[in-house]
This record gives sequence, structure tokens and C-alpha cells, in this order.
Amino acid sequence: MSTTETRKAERLEKHNILVERVNATPFDLEEVIEAAERYANTPIEPELANDVQARKYRQVLQEFAKTCGEFPAPAEPPSLEKVGVTSEKLAKIDELSQPPIGQIASYILALAGVVESDQWKKTAIIVGDCHGASVGTGEAVDVKVSAQSTIKPFLFLYALYKGHARRKIAGFEPTNLPFYNDPVMQLEKQAKTAEHPLNNAGGISSAGVMDCDENDILSPILGGDFQGFLNFMRMLTGDPVLNVDPDVFHSEMEDNPRNRAAGHLLSQRGRFDDISQGPIAVRNYTLACSILMSPRNLMHAGQVLASGGLTPNGRRVLPQNICVPVLAAMNSFGGYNKQAEMTQMEAGTRALTIKTGVAGLVINIDPFRGVYVTYGAHLDSAGNSVHGMIAGVLLNRMLASTGAMHFSLEKNDAELQEYLTEEGRRLATMYLTEATQAKKYAETYGDEAARKKFPASDPRLWRLHRLDLDEAMAEANRVLSTILGFLTHHRERVY
Repeated sequence: MSTTETRKAERLEKHNILVERVNATPFDLEEVIEAAERYANTPIEPELANDVQARKYRQVLQEFAKTCGEFPAPAEPPSLEKVGVTSEKLAKIDELSQPPIGQIASYILALAGVVESDQWKKTAIIVGDCHGASVGTGEAVDVKVSAQSTIKPFLFLYALYKGHARRKIAGFEPTNLPFYNDPVMQLEKQAKTAEHPLNNAGGISSAGVMDCDENDILSPILGGDFQGFLNFMRMLTGDPVLNVDPDVFHSEMEDNPRNRAAGHLLSQRGRFDDISQGPIAVRNYTLACSILMSPRNLMHAGQVLASGGLTPNGRRVLPQNICVPVLAAMNSFGGYNKQAEMTQMEAGTRALTIKTGVAGLVINIDPFRGVYVTYGAHLDSAGNSVHGMIAGVLLNRMLASTGAMHFSLEKNDAELQEYLTEEGRRLATMYLTEATQAKKYAETYGDEAARKKFPASDPRLWRLHRLDLDEAMAEANRVLSTILGFLTHHRERVY
């Protein structure tokens, strides 16, 4: 036997002794520590080290249970009545939160269509507790719009439900990149998976758990396992006719080079078993974003997450252990690269368990307390609903757990005004640039051609091109002052 083989055999023998100690019954933490110290100079395989650590942790929990009792169960979730939610309060908050600024997600042509209808003027707020009760207000409570990114927590949930390892789906750290970007798309970084489950690359990674027949995806019975995901969402929302909007799906598939690149790179780096799965994952992800949901639908799905996997009648449909990472992901990147600012304004020092989408939906979950969903189509520069942001400041004050630390009302007003003023200036600049380009194009090719070439990101676009930048900013700020004055005037009545 060679010297190398002899050393390997000695290591294996020592490892076996340590394993025997670890597997001793009854489990004795001191013996394991003594054995580990005795062989401290011997390299330990990572799997064995992790096993020892897991057993130590389990022993600590057992000792804790003996001396201190089990970890306390969560308190009984409060009812809407106990929290003080009424339709009158929600109507007032909805009225206060009408967005003075914002852009429509016109880069998705099917969403740009709201500019031509009255839908861009409609808003909604609906709040539900963990007992199945809900209160809603606004014209759009039952209006179905495409889920867009509000579906990402549920894609992640479904992937975990199907038994896929969280770390294989995506990393977990927030990023300051926009939702459409990810380190996996930065070739020099050679990232093997998406950085976060709630950006586009993370959503595509989650959607990769579904198989899908490319030739059958929009038939009456959707092909492959996408039907399974659709049924999963029908179960969570309580809506048996929940379905995909084919117009939104085709509109997004026609112009999604970044998502296609992310799918290809995820395949190439080994996220999927077969390189052909990348395009299928992108297709499934786009189908999921194109599911039509009303604020009420999304609120029902949120009630299950808020209850840790229980339906309002107490039936367990999901393990709590897969709800926790989904809610934690919403805490860190649900509002994209505006998450920290949103958390500070809306939730103060507690977590803001939120997910926004560019169609205008926002879902906010307070675990073991309830959920609220807002709708407003006007977005800020990060792709978050401005209506949802303003409403969230008031809703979180009303619904947050007792003892949560917040800004004073005066400081909250100042922070909100600063945010809206900054967004107003940024969007006014964008409007002016976009409108100037459209005007030049119209001079050559006519107004109709210009409208098609430059779909309006805001219904006010076609009159802003007649304003100079200072006037556009002044107009935005006049509206801001009116809204914030109204907010301050009615603040005490809301609370």
C-alpha cells in the first residue's frame, strides 16, 4: 500500500470513529465536541462537518425545549374589525393616493393599450385578514390585469413546492440592478444561477421547473406542467377560470431579448439539465406573467401565504417551510432597487413584505396578520405603482403590528414629497425627451405613424411636447402640492 493510500485509510478510519460518535444514541453533545477536538488536525469532509453542525443545532433546540419550552406559537391573527379596517377608511386612502405622476409600461404593447381606455384612471385597494374576510374599494377591485412580476413569488413558491432546492433556483441577496438585469447576464462574472428569485432571471429560473409542449402552450388545455402551475394559482386564488391573456403573452414574447438571453445563459451555466430548457423556461415565465388576475384574486392568494400555507378555513395546502423563503425574498427585493426606500417610508423598521408588477398591481403581506393589494397603472422609474407607494404609507400605518417603529407623520410627509418630486422631475424629463422624438418623427411621417412608433408612456405625453421642461416640472409639482396638502388635511380622519 502506498503512503498516499495509507494516509487516506487513516483519515477514513478517523472519520468513521467520528461518525460513530455523532450517531451515538442517546446523542451527547459533549462527546461530539470532544471527538471533534481530538481529531481537530484531521481534515474533515464538508458533508460530515455539515452533518455534525446539524446535529449540534438539533441538540441545542432539544435542550432549549427542555429548559424553556417550545418556541412560542404566533398569536391568533387579528380580524379586520379588530385592526380597524373599514370601507370608508380604504376609500379615503384610495382617494388620497391618486397618482399625480407616473408612466405606463408601454414597452409591453399590450399594456400600452390602457392609455386608449379609461383603465389607466382606475385604482383599487383590497385588504384581507387570515380568517377569510376582506374589504375593498375602488373601481378596479375586480378588474383583471396581467399579473406581471407579482407572479414571481408564486413561481418561486411553486418551484419549492415541487421539491427544488432554493439555492439551485437562485441566490438570495438583493441587488441594486433593475429587475431586468442580473449578474448571470454579465459574462465576466460567470454566475451559475440568478442572484435573486424575484428579478426576471430568478423568475425564469423558477419557471424552469415546468415542462411545456411548445406546440400546445395556448390551446384550451395548456400543455405540459404549465397547466399544473395554472391549477396551483387557481387553487390559491379560488378562481377556477383564471387564465392567460394571449395578447399580453404574444406581445411580451415578440420583444424580450434580455429574458431570452437570461434563459440561454442559465442553461449554459448548468441551471437546467438540458440546454433546450432555457427557451421553455422563458416561455413558461412569460405565460405566468400573462395570467389575468384581479386585485381580489391576488389578495386571496396572499391570504394563504400570510397564514403560512393555510386556507382561511384552516386547511393546510402548503408547508409553512416553503412560505418562509418566499416571504423573505419579498422582504429584500419585492420593490426592486427601490425596496429600501419603500421600506423606510411605508414600514419603518419592520420588513416590507411586498411585490410589485408593471401592470400596476402591488401585494403586501403581513405574516399572521393579513394582506393588502393595490392597483394603479402609473409607475415610478423602478417600475413600481405610484398609487401603491402612496397608499402603502397609509395602509402600513393602519395595518402594521403593534409597536412597529415609524417616521413621525411630518417626516413621512416630507419623505413622500421628496420621493414624488424627484420622480416627477425624472419622468417630466423622460416625457419631454420622448415627446420631442415623437414630434420630430411626426413632422416627417405624420401623427399616426408617430403614435405607433412611440406608444405613449403616459396619457399626458401628447400635450407635454408643447411644454418646455420647466413648465412640465412646474405642472407636476403643482399637482404634487395639491395631493400632499390633501393627504395632510385628511390624515387624522384616516387614522
